[in-house]
Amino acid sequence: MSQRILIAGGTGFLGSAISEALLAQGKHVTILSRNTKHPHCNNICTDWCNKEALEAALKDQAFDVVINAAGYLSTNASIANGDALINSHCAGTQNLLDVLSWKTIQTFIHLGSGEEYGFAPAPQSETSVCLPATAYGFAKLVSTKAVYRHAVTHNLPIVIARPFLVYGANVRTGLFRALLDGIQSNSDIKLSSGEQIRDFLHINDFTAAMMCLLKAALNSPFAPGKHFNIGSGVGTSVREMITLACHTAKRGKPLFGALPNRLGDSPAVVANIDAIQKLGWKAEFTLESGLRSLILSLS
Repeated sequence: MSQRILIAGGTGFLGSAISEALLAQGKHVTILSRNTKHPHCNNICTDWCNKEALEAALKDQAFDVVINAAGYLSTNASIANGDALINSHCAGTQNLLDVLSWKTIQTFIHLGSGEEYGFAPAPQSETSVCLPATAYGFAKLVSTKAVYRHAVTHNLPIVIARPFLVYGANVRTGLFRALLDGIQSNSDIKLSSGEQIRDFLHINDFTAAMMCLLKAALNSPFAPGKHFNIGSGVGTSVREMITLACHTAKRGKPLFGALPNRLGDSPAVVANIDAIQKLGWKAEFTLESGLRSLILSLS
């Protein structure tokens, strides 16, 4: 029988990429989302921050694998609506942990974020002390800690993945959405100083890392709550990345310094990827080839 897989947030940027990869493998995928449906999946639409509604929606449902990719992704929400951001990640994640039927679950993968590390010295490893200073980083860290506590307390097959700055054509918010909009319209792209160092990872490499992690977890379960960074392992300034993208596209007009730097923004967030590489995964895209692929996908 095909594995029964639940993806919370399976219609979001990261979740939809995971969903498509699993569907291509012939898996039976169920997506949990607030109101968006996938045409080739079983869909459960409910507000996961409402525990009673979530419990009713998942009643009598059994899964072999659960992947939690839900919650606000945009770091812009850190300023616009911090309370909703924190509630989405923390309350929703805890509700999911509480209402799932764990008897059949072989692996649960929780998606945290590289932004949880905040001001920890780069490159950050899975054992680095997390020092987030944004609402987004804080919300992700609190939800990750809740997942870790649940894993250890109940001895459950839970794995925590921390993706860094993933980009792709379907990204809907944030830095890359602004970049792509500016390239497509050949217009001004208002940016901060661009001095921040980030670890940029192509969506295809992210998906491959998730498939590698899932396979490894199913073949030989990790210690409850084990963490894995998912990134390229290479730090590049935002200014350098934007300049390269616009040069490659021959479109877009970056305006560095037109916006203030985000409050609490870490100067450098770069992944130490030794752990995920030991599972046999490596990034196939360089930043240059990844941006080229991204720009070609726009035409």
